Amino acid sequence: MKVVDYTDEQGAKWRVRVPDDMAPDEYHEGIPIGPPDIIETMMQRGWNEEAAIRLHNALFDRGIITKKDVLRIRDVQAALMAALKTDAQTIQTLYLLGG
Repeated sequence: MKVVDYTDEQGAKWRVRVPDDMAPDEYHEGIPIGPPDIIETMMQRGWNEEAAIRLHNALFDRGIITKKDVLRIRDVQAALMAALKTDAQTIQTLYLLGG
C-alpha cells in the first residue's frame, strides 16, 4: 500500500491509501485519509460549491488532512482566510465600481 494525493473531477484535493499497483485514474477508489469531505457540509451551511472547494483545498494545501492536523488552529484560520480572499476581493471590487 502507498499514500497518494489526487484531485477529483470537482477540483478537490484528497489523500488516500491505495495498492501499490493501482493506476492513478483509480485513486478515487482508495481508502480515504483526508481531509474529511467538508464540501457538502459547507454547502448545506450556505456556501456555494466553488467557495467550499477553495476552503477544502486551502486546508489540504496547509497539511490539514487528519484530526490531529486540525488542532493547529492558526493553520485552520489561515486556510479560511485564503479561501475567503477571493470573495473579499470581489466585494471590494463591487464597492469600488459601484461607488
